Parts: sequence; C-alpha cells; structure tokens
Amino acid sequence: MKKIIVLTGDLACGKTTFANIISKKYNIDLFVKDYIKEHLADTIGFKNREENRRLSIMAVNQQIEAINKNISENKDIIVEANFRDYEIDKINELAKKNNAKVLIIEFQGDPNIIFSRYNHRIKFENRHPAHLSQDFSNFEEFKSYIFSNRIDSNKYDFIKINANNFSYQTDEKLFKTIETFLFEEI
Repeated sequence: MKKIIVLTGDLACGKTTFANIISKKYNIDLFVKDYIKEHLADTIGFKNREENRRLSIMAVNQQIEAINKNISENKDIIVEANFRDYEIDKINELAKKNNAKVLIIEFQGDPNIIFSRYNHRIKFENRHPAHLSQDFSNFEEFKSYIFSNRIDSNKYDFIKINANNFSYQTDEKLFKTIETFLFEEI
C-alpha cells in the first residue's frame, strides 16, 4: 500500500527541518510548499498579499499533483505545509481513490514561544520575500492566525507534536511510529 506522510501545523515549529530529516532517513520523496512557493515567486513574481496567497494555493496544488504522481507510481511521499482542513480533505480523497494510507503529523507550539521564534526568523534569517508578505508583528493577530489554522481534531486522526522545543527531531518513539506506518503490511 502506498503511504503519504503529511506534516502540517503552526508556523516556526520546525516542520521543514523534520521533513528533511525523515525524507533522508527513509529515502522518500519530499515536497515542501515553501520551496515550491519560492520557485513560483522567483518565476512569476507577486506584487501584494493577494498575489502571494495565490502562489501559496498554486504551491499546494503542485503538492497534490506530486502526491497523485507518486502514488500512481506506487511510491511513498512526504508533503509539508501549513495545510488547511480543505487541503487535508483533498489529500485524503486522493489517498482513498488510490488505495493509499495517510499519516498526518501536526506540529503545535505555545503561541508565545513560536511568535518569538517566527519573528527571530524574519529578522535574522535570510527569509525569501515570498514569506514576508504577511505582517505578524502583533502577537494577538499571530495567535489568532495560529489557532484558526490548526486542523480540526474532531475531523482527523493525527499525531500532535509539541513543538515548543525541537526534541521531537530525535524522538525515537516518533520515528518508531513513522516506521510502523511506512513498513507495516496492510
């Protein structure tokens, strides 16, 4: 059975770093929304927040296409983004249609911690302009954004990761869960 690992969650929680770790560890193709969005921004460009949002939508659509391609070739895949519920629905529908199994891992952090981490990244790390179109200098707006974009725990089964620190990146129990998902026979 084909396997899809979906990494999603709050901003600045280390999703991409972890995605790269497990992609290398298990030799699975990885499609990161931010990488796709950066390429689109460099190629197409954008002038405002609305155009930037369209790049995000296009990037997720590219991830959906990558899932479709990989599972049609009987290959496992990892996708990483701050997916919305309706995007998770599309992934689940595609999986069901193609007899694939989905593992969703959501990274959540304390808003105070990730707000500080997010703004540190913006200020001190060389972030691509495609990630700078939304101003989150106001904590209450940031917190509202975070809580409104978490996936619905009543709708999906998923593993919730505490991302207040990055200890999960070496958590053997988490790796064992991923290995069981990837290598168990259905």
